[in-house]
Amino acid sequence: MWRPDPDPPSFEFYNPGGLPEDITPQNITEKQYSRNPIIAKVLAKVKYIEELGEGWNKIIKEHQTHPLKPKKPRIKSDKYTSLITVFSTKDKFEKVKEIIELNERQKQGLEYVKERGSLSNKEYRKLFSEITDRTVLNDLKDLVKKGILRGVGKTKAARYYLVIPK
Repeated sequence: MWRPDPDPPSFEFYNPGGLPEDITPQNITEKQYSRNPIIAKVLAKVKYIEELGEGWNKIIKEHQTHPLKPKKPRIKSDKYTSLITVFSTKDKFEKVKEIIELNERQKQGLEYVKERGSLSNKEYRKLFSEITDRTVLNDLKDLVKKGILRGVGKTKAARYYLVIPK
């Protein structure tokens, strides 16, 4: 049974049966168990379900390889119920969306920082000789505000470095 969580950054999967006795949230990817192995085998043969335990392993693998690195799923279980919470990447996606919404100068400036390690106002100005000093400052301030660059020093003498994502 699936029910949406009132907190949108996650989904909860509720099962009115607890995990089997020897399965715990810590060993769930190593141990698999079917309450009805004959039915599970028949359903797998007709491709109605996947192999035993394969679905959970896929969920874990997707989380580990997802580019936005979501939090690991949380499993709570007792004798009578199981509750699995799968977390969204909504917050991280918003950050990436901001990065995508950069102007072309800002994108080129970021490439420059990636290649050379940092960028100054003067270097940014040389890259785009057609823009004013005010536009240089506005572009760089916007990158700092979005958490993409970190400025060190005062306005014109500042150097800008990439912020390392956590």
